[in-house]
Amino acid sequence: MKSFKLFMIPFLCLVLMAGCKKDEKTECQKLEGKWQLTSWREDGEEYFGTFITNSVIDFDKLDGDEGDFDWLITYFDGTSESIFGEYEGNSSCTEITLSADGSTPFDLDFEITDDELVLDGIIDGFAVELEFERD
Repeated sequence: MKSFKLFMIPFLCLVLMAGCKKDEKTECQKLEGKWQLTSWREDGEEYFGTFITNSVIDFDKLDGDEGDFDWLITYFDGTSESIFGEYEGNSSCTEITLSADGSTPFDLDFEITDDELVLDGIIDGFAVELEFERD
């Protein structure tokens, strides 16, 4: 009986360790990192490669439900703008609110598939769909 108990202790430890999974990232946490623009459509018209030549958005690590972001957009004439602020995901992590410094916050639906991110919503009165790849 004693040898059976000695055998069972390591066995139970092995079973308990196998049952512990590494925590999965939430959809909002999957946003974290740099994303390179591959398509920018406004009201169905493509602007990437013509009016917009480059864009990278960097979502910092979330602190609770919020995190900082930095969005660089480069235009065809060589000018660029940097947009800084905070982002926050809704409770189901299907929508983010971007609150850029000095601007009215706006909401974008998002979907992440592997290393591709799609943001869509209304920005400055235009229906936009933005596609990114993880950088």
